[in-house]
Amino acid sequence: MLPQISTIPSRRRRLGITQAQLAKASQTSQSFIAKLETGKLDPAYALASRVFSALDSLEAASGAVAGEIMTPKVYSVRPSEKVGAAVAILRKNGISQMPVMENGKAIGSISERWMLELLSNENYAKVSAKKVGDTMDEPFPCVSVRTPATAVVGLLKYAPAVLVMRGQEVAGIVSKSDLLKATK
Repeated sequence: MLPQISTIPSRRRRLGITQAQLAKASQTSQSFIAKLETGKLDPAYALASRVFSALDSLEAASGAVAGEIMTPKVYSVRPSEKVGAAVAILRKNGISQMPVMENGKAIGSISERWMLELLSNENYAKVSAKKVGDTMDEPFPCVSVRTPATAVVGLLKYAPAVLVMRGQEVAGIVSKSDLLKATK
């Protein structure tokens, strides 16, 4: 059951966000949020659910920092490894993405989306024999362990994961599933 629509303005103000920021987080428009808050709109359940889901996530993450919501174990692959070996690491560990690391630095990434793009052009046997470095995607964004979780949420709209750094060292990784765990 959804909370009352009338609670949206106070929850938004308590978070210190604008109507436009809530609209972006809920994938709606600012005018939709404005009409919702003034009672000029009776939204469909799916739209109201998106707004409340966004508020719930933002509230849960508002006090947290990246170091608190990250997964400390980061699986990675080297650019010289074969795609087939990288896919095996993903499958064995039940993860959807991981960084490509060389000399302790993230130089690229691989993800389910990346694999689907590769397979759309060639069969699995050809793809799995390629080197990761020849096919990898761009590196995940990096943030400090002290970065507010709300900033990480924003980055996860554009990237499948965010690396969390402690100085120059990778301390952990945050994926969309980590945010879901943090909101429980």
